[in-house]
Amino acid sequence: MKNLKVLWVLTLLIWAWILLTWCKSSVVEEGSQVRLSYEISDPETWEFISAWEKTVTLDYSWTALFQLLEGAKVWEERAWELIDPFNEHNPSLEYQLTTLVLNEMWIPAEIWQEVKIWDENSIITDIVSKDWVEQAILDQNPQETYKSFLWTFEVDSIR
Repeated sequence: MKNLKVLWVLTLLIWAWILLTWCKSSVVEEGSQVRLSYEISDPETWEFISAWEKTVTLDYSWTALFQLLEGAKVWEERAWELIDPFNEHNPSLEYQLTTLVLNEMWIPAEIWQEVKIWDENSIITDIVSKDWVEQAILDQNPQETYKSFLWTFEVDSIR
């Protein structure tokens, strides 16, 4: 009977050690390869925008995302309002057009106005003055690369 109690205590200690080792090693840190599930929603209306899965290797070049997820464990969920956490904004998809041309096309020169020119959909993300001429910055990137959204991340796995 005494051997059975010793065996039972040893089994509990082994399981505790396995659990502690797993919890300790399964934390997001610099260089971790992380499989994420994430949702994007509008922070003002809570309207759902999209959901995806992605595998990334996190380091300081992903500053906002890394800071949000650093120390997270598997199945932990964290949320924050971010702009382009995956650094996918492509500047070559931006161009400038004078607001005068937009007005001639009956398109209001307002920020976040959707514009369709040359069969291309764009959004006016900014209006700037260049050489005393008002220019609209039109962006063809996905909206999550230039607009602030509420991002909810769940860590699916860590390597």
